[in-house]
Amino acid sequence: EVCQMFRSMNCFQGDYHLNEIFREFDKDGSGNLNEDEFVELYRTMMHKRPLNVYFEKYSILDDVLQERVMPWDCLCRLREEVQGDDSVCAESIAKELQKFGEPMLTESHDGLTEFGFCAYMCSQSNSIMKPEQAYLHQDMTKPLSCYWISCSHNTYLEDAQIVGTASVDQYLHVIRSGCRCVEIDCWDGPNLEPVVTHGFTMTNKISFEEVVCALRDHGFDNSPFPLILSLEMHCSEDQIVRVGQILDSTFGDMLLRHPSDGHFGEPLTSPDDARKKVIVKAKLQHHSNSFSRKVSPDSD
Repeated sequence: EVCQMFRSMNCFQGDYHLNEIFREFDKDGSGNLNEDEFVELYRTMMHKRPLNVYFEKYSILDDVLQERVMPWDCLCRLREEVQGDDSVCAESIAKELQKFGEPMLTESHDGLTEFGFCAYMCSQSNSIMKPEQAYLHQDMTKPLSCYWISCSHNTYLEDAQIVGTASVDQYLHVIRSGCRCVEIDCWDGPNLEPVVTHGFTMTNKISFEEVVCALRDHGFDNSPFPLILSLEMHCSEDQIVRVGQILDSTFGDMLLRHPSDGHFGEPLTSPDDARKKVIVKAKLQHHSNSFSRKVSPDSD
């Protein structure tokens, strides 16, 4: 039940990992969580590890609650020193964030809890975009190559490149932040099921199919314009075929496909014409089997 609930909240960690965490919070080993245990588990799962260093530096220990909190003046100092924004004062930010409520705010509503700080940093209230620029104000009928496209590198990584954590949830986070081109590093996985990971590192592996299913379900939550999947392909021939099968079965008519008479010499599609479409971008080796045409030395 806990695994299903976190999937419905777009928190994909894998059954094994979730089961390990469940056992950690099931203090009496009963196989069930009481209310306090569940709340503690929920806060742990929703926590954003890369923000730890900032919360530790700019928070204080509340003597009554016996936990660290971030008062409004400390949040203002973080915004000025870390984000370079000195345009807000404690009073204005307190008024703006009262909408969060508990458990994101302290009981006295004079600051953010650690859970609230993580939620605030990833919310529209902390967006780098000017509000007036967040609305469509440009002609979207020109070829795709005429636009700057918000892209993400190694999208699956939550933190460090070498020993970082890969998660499906990270894809959803960047999509919610406005990204329209995500990177998926594809590698051979067990049972002919491709995985996503940072190759030759200590990064964990996540399911390729879970990634694309999440992008299908939430790729257009914030924007109707095309979603570009940039595949970095490291798979064997058999698993490249499996990648194609997963993409086709998952996205179906959402995939933007080449016209039957070819596309050479034609302009790229426009963002307006490709609304709610998924564009797959990848570089494949030329192979001799059925899924790819063999290129001879005499080919033009």
